[in-house]
Amino acid sequence: MIIKTDNMSRIYNQKYLLKDVSLTFEQGKIYVIRGISGSGKTTFMNTLSLVSKPDKGSVFIDGIDPWKQSKIEEFRNRFSIILQNSFLINELDVEENILLGTGLKKLNSNALELLEEASLENKISDKARTLSVGEKQRVNIVRALIREPEVIFADEPVASLDDDNREFVKKRLLKFCEEKDKSLFIISHYDHIESDRVEFVEIDKGKVMRKG
Repeated sequence: MIIKTDNMSRIYNQKYLLKDVSLTFEQGKIYVIRGISGSGKTTFMNTLSLVSKPDKGSVFIDGIDPWKQSKIEEFRNRFSIILQNSFLINELDVEENILLGTGLKKLNSNALELLEEASLENKISDKARTLSVGEKQRVNIVRALIREPEVIFADEPVASLDDDNREFVKKRLLKFCEEKDKSLFIISHYDHIESDRVEFVEIDKGKVMRKG
């Protein structure tokens, strides 16, 4: 999947949050988005992932402008979004949280393998409210990956985690992208990522620049 922006801008209170962004993002790349707080990182990711509509210009997904062709949900269903907070439903168990919105009635072999890799195989029937912060985020990673997304958008997914959980999340996201040749956009201050697929995206005062 190729994502391209053409003079894409976001404006709030007559101020440019993003201004005239024209870039192409290739399939299979890992884009680490960097910038100071308030620079527009989340706004940029939300616009690429079709959470928000550009105020000017366009976002093209494989040559299609989803906003103009009423294909927002079609493309959103091909993405997975991971946030800093897991947003699990506390009164549902791990299995129910993972299956929510996937269309699956039970965990498939891929999900079970992911749960084992995440050291959650013994937590399947546990309520989300009983899990630690790190366990919740690992559930979130499993939930994102079983959908086999073409692009993963991750907004500070490791910011609130300890070192062990942080490393698991980073390595598992990289593994998915490298093995499946899928794309990852990640906002992270922990940007030491060992992969030859990494490119950095710097955002400063609404200006977006790609750096190899």
